Amino acid sequence: HEDDLEALLLAAERVALERRLDIMNARAQLYDAWRQIRVTANALLGYFNVTITNPFVTPSTTTNPFGFLEQAKSFSLVLNAELPLVRLAERNAFRTALINYQRQRRILMNAEDFLKYQLRQDIRNLHLQYLTYEINRKNFVLSIRQKDQAIEQIIAPPQGTAAQAAGNQAPLQTTNLITFQTRLLASETALATAWQLYEIARLTLYRDLGTMPIDEWEAFSELFPSEYRRDDHNAARGAGPAPAQSSAPHPAQAVGH
Repeated sequence: HEDDLEALLLAAERVALERRLDIMNARAQLYDAWRQIRVTANALLGYFNVTITNPFVTPSTTTNPFGFLEQAKSFSLVLNAELPLVRLAERNAFRTALINYQRQRRILMNAEDFLKYQLRQDIRNLHLQYLTYEINRKNFVLSIRQKDQAIEQIIAPPQGTAAQAAGNQAPLQTTNLITFQTRLLASETALATAWQLYEIARLTLYRDLGTMPIDEWEAFSELFPSEYRRDDHNAARGAGPAPAQSSAPHPAQAVGH
């Protein structure tokens, strides 16, 4: 249904916006641009600095490090002030920071919009590849049945007066068997191609979502048998090996999940 598909698309967008590292980097760059606005805005203000120094020294004729003299000191008071009147360079820097912030904000918006568009394309392509796989699977089953039927017609014993007719139809039955065998091979190739395209679409969706399942060696976890993954996980937790289960799920189950 369209409503279910739209809900799935919105959920995928939320997951990708939370897990994609490039989106996180774009947000961090936007925050850095905002901080530069605060820094350059602070430079537009005036300042008033007060510096007070009162050093004590010891005479050069003594070896006592604490032999300070009341007369051997120098007191100074320095006032340094600047009014915010001439700020041409600071003003230019502030305007540059504003422009950079707007530019970075649009970069982030463009990245998010492109990600949403890409996810919608990935999900629709995955759904299309699943339907294509189901169609090719049914065609493959039909080709098997047609081939079996052609073989049964050839090896079926003639009955009564149908023996002469069966002899006349033998070339046609042989031709049908060859045709159905060719169709079976073509259907098998199309089914394998559809499965490959479905897997490519599924992994592409994982990649764009930022949820590619990888192990601690940063390898795609589905490259290894499920029993190996369970044994390795249980060994890491100090548990025994888990019993073997079935292999990878059917594409329909994967799409359902």
